[in-house]
Amino acid sequence: MGINWDDFDSPGDYPAPFKFRQPNDTVVGEVYYVRTTDFGGTAEKVPEIWVRLDDGTEVGVAASQVNLRRLLCQHRPAVGDRIAIVYTGDATSAKAGQSPAKLFDVVVRRAGDTTAPAAPAVDPVTLANTPAPAPPPPPAAAPAPATPPVTADSLI
Repeated sequence: MGINWDDFDSPGDYPAPFKFRQPNDTVVGEVYYVRTTDFGGTAEKVPEIWVRLDDGTEVGVAASQVNLRRLLCQHRPAVGDRIAIVYTGDATSAKAGQSPAKLFDVVVRRAGDTTAPAAPAVDPVTLANTPAPAPPPPPAAAPAPATPPVTADSLI
């Protein structure tokens, strides 16, 4: 009688792997598990974090890309931390025959850290004595609005 391997790897045991395919692909949420993986013995060990996204979806992020691995090692996310990872694009150079390296932006807010960025201080006297700025003239031909790049810091 053979072993039913499906009993050991049923759907839901592992989160779906997240693939960074397009610039501005993002993962934002709470880290709920940290481990290493070697992809079943087919590659070198790399860090892997499991993240519960803000919408409740669970994804696994394996740091097989060198830049992402370096950033995760630098920030060392832990269970309970909030993380934002943004794929910002590709490096400008690559060796012949190789794909360019993927570049990432990573921000980690530690579990229990409730500090928010401080608002700039405003002096009420200065504010009261400051005239309202004149409205800008309408543009002659409005250019298409530029989409600002997504940063991990803006997401967390």
